[in-house]
Amino acid sequence: MLTEVLLLNPVYVTLFWAIVLKLQSGKGNEPKRFLGTLMFAAFVLYLSHLFYFTQKHAVYIWLDSFYNLTSQSVYPLFYVYVLLLTQDKTFTFHKHGKYLIIPVIVFILTSVGYIIMDNTTENLYVSRVMYGLDAGGRGIGYMRVISLLSRITFVMQVMIYLHLSFRKIRKHNHSIDNYFSAPELRSLSWVQIFNIVLFIASFASITIAALGRERFDGSPLYLLLPSLVFSVALFTIGLLGHMQQSVHVTEAEPVALFSSDDRIPEKLAEELVNMVEREHLYLNKDLNIWDITARLATNRTYVSRIINNEFGLNFCGFVNRYRVDHAKKLLASPKHYSIEEIADLSGFGSVNSLYRAFSASEKISLAQYRTNLKKYNGSAP
Repeated sequence: MLTEVLLLNPVYVTLFWAIVLKLQSGKGNEPKRFLGTLMFAAFVLYLSHLFYFTQKHAVYIWLDSFYNLTSQSVYPLFYVYVLLLTQDKTFTFHKHGKYLIIPVIVFILTSVGYIIMDNTTENLYVSRVMYGLDAGGRGIGYMRVISLLSRITFVMQVMIYLHLSFRKIRKHNHSIDNYFSAPELRSLSWVQIFNIVLFIASFASITIAALGRERFDGSPLYLLLPSLVFSVALFTIGLLGHMQQSVHVTEAEPVALFSSDDRIPEKLAEELVNMVEREHLYLNKDLNIWDITARLATNRTYVSRIINNEFGLNFCGFVNRYRVDHAKKLLASPKHYSIEEIADLSGFGSVNSLYRAFSASEKISLAQYRTNLKKYNGSAP
């Protein structure tokens, strides 16, 4: 009974999130729906585990090929999910199908093995060979090779796709400072939690793949840790994924009125500064570089180069410089403003953003600046 309970935990979790996420509708929810697909693949995987460890051999024979398909697919699907969050609008087989080549090959090779074996040999393979016992028959040797191959490819894919996911998210979080004035609203740092949780689950998966599932059969205690790790990991991934929208930085450029050569149009830097100061654009909490380029009727490359070359800053730093100056005026005002009010009135999305920007710009903390200001004025504001 305890074995069934432990095995059912990840089955229930994955089925729940598969249904919830696949039912998401509307533009911008494509990553959620795709995460639902990943959860359904995980559901098939853990359902197969259930029949394997409860020794329902007649059922598992029909599921083994799908077990191999889904176990090989989970990490490639997770990487595609990251791509949908950061750069790709929708999933297409033309663009993303390459990540599923190995899972499909393993699925086909496993299916061929079951075609080669007759009913008696299939039962011997599932009831004895998979549990580490000796058995002979047509196709048994072939299936041993395929089983070893699937373990190797599984471990390789875990390492490759977790590495690619880490790199993609790190690159995304680094680049958004060049596009958005409030990058914390677009950051996918929390997705690294996915990777950490998935890494923990991966360690358990690799251990099982290396030792063989047969090592975990016979005692519910052997299933306790993998069941808890996978259940918590999958529930966390589903919950965070349910809260997340896609965060693309590849937005459409306005049509430039200038020539397309490498020369930046003259006076564009002056126009940029005048417009930002005159219209107080920095007070818009979610100002992005495309708002600027649309108003200047130019392209992002020109604006980025001006900000990088003329001011030595990225877009976020350029806008925050004005916000910090505005915050300093509020701090010096006879009227007392709370830190929350200063952050809000200066265009910052949060108090933490104000603290970070102030320290980066003034090389002193906001609290120390305010203390010095009080001493200089001789009285509390």
